[in-house]
Amino acid sequence: MPSKRNKAPFCHRIQILSIAGTGFVLFLFLLISPASLHSQTNSGQISTQYMNWTGVQIKYKNEHWSGSAEFQNRIFFGPLRQDALLFPRLIVLRKINSRLSAGAGMAYFLHTSPSLPEEEIEFWNSEFRPHLELNYKVHIHRLEIASRLRVEERFLETQGANPGQHEYTRTERGRIRIQFRLPLNRKIQLLASDEFFAKRSPGVFLNAEENRVRAGLGLKLQKGNDLAAEYMHVYRNFNNSNPLQRHTLVLNYTLHLSPN
Repeated sequence: MPSKRNKAPFCHRIQILSIAGTGFVLFLFLLISPASLHSQTNSGQISTQYMNWTGVQIKYKNEHWSGSAEFQNRIFFGPLRQDALLFPRLIVLRKINSRLSAGAGMAYFLHTSPSLPEEEIEFWNSEFRPHLELNYKVHIHRLEIASRLRVEERFLETQGANPGQHEYTRTERGRIRIQFRLPLNRKIQLLASDEFFAKRSPGVFLNAEENRVRAGLGLKLQKGNDLAAEYMHVYRNFNNSNPLQRHTLVLNYTLHLSPN
């Protein structure tokens, strides 16, 4: 009869495969669910856009605190046109225990208007976006599952009634994300995530706004340097007769810093 020592690694592999399989099925469901929801609730045509997000992120971490600075360029394909610039998003987090952390951040965006690839840029709108967030992370063998709850306020610049007049509109939005990371070897890992957005509207506590499903690969270039390439499907305007989907290629470089 085989010993328990010989059975354990096999059992662990079965558990990992089961978790990975469950996560993959969940990912496929989340990927197709926006289109299914549209077909059941909306009669309008889905507008489609193609985009590329290229970003650089610098992360710092010590025993109790962590922080990051993120810069990102977002452009349309077909035709090639600028969409937005993020410079930067700053976040500071305090470690509560081995799994939980909390913190706050601020992002500054420049958006082109109108946000349509076939239209010429008429003006640039600035946006200030402070937020609070709560992060929870757990490991099941090699699989990392991380969830994030973020509550943000958006102060978006709009054109006033008179030429040259600028105003800011304020909205509130909640975001919840679940993310999976599964190392394949020492350098490559599988990445998958889903993030759901809901905003506050008059008379409605939360109103579904957007869903982002993404999957791809992460690569460790050398110590403290990572590169990630992902496909992201964005579905917006759940309650609009003309919803929007975006097929997006996301490329991110991350530099990790620590006191050691």
